[in-house]
Amino acid sequence: MDRANKGQTAYITVTVYDDETGFPVFQHTYLNGVLQSPPDDSPAYVLYDDLGRVREMIWHDSGSIGRVGGPATIKLNPENGIHILESYVVNSVRTRSATEPAVIVRDPQSGKTLKCEYYLNGKKLPAPDTPSLEK
Repeated sequence: MDRANKGQTAYITVTVYDDETGFPVFQHTYLNGVLQSPPDDSPAYVLYDDLGRVREMIWHDSGSIGRVGGPATIKLNPENGIHILESYVVNSVRTRSATEPAVIVRDPQSGKTLKCEYYLNGKKLPAPDTPSLEK
């Protein structure tokens, strides 16, 4: 069904499967012909590994990468579900706040944070001062 009744909105999701394995390869969700994350906050783009496990999710708003209230791009270790990269983006611009990282990189096995980058409206910021743990 690609038509909605009055007061309804039809999101079209396309999932591509590997013919040999039957596993999904990728999934896109569209609204009016452009990538769009539905109101249930699911991603508009999902990429799977060779075993059909999620390895990347990207949220879109009217065709632009973006999400309010969460990372717009998440890359995962499909073996353990650890988020190895999170990127906060609104209207295709990296942004979060001066005190919260807009890019977080984690070790794929342990989940330990390896790197954080701070952006505000696309401008890279220095890491905020953190209180010393030494006494």
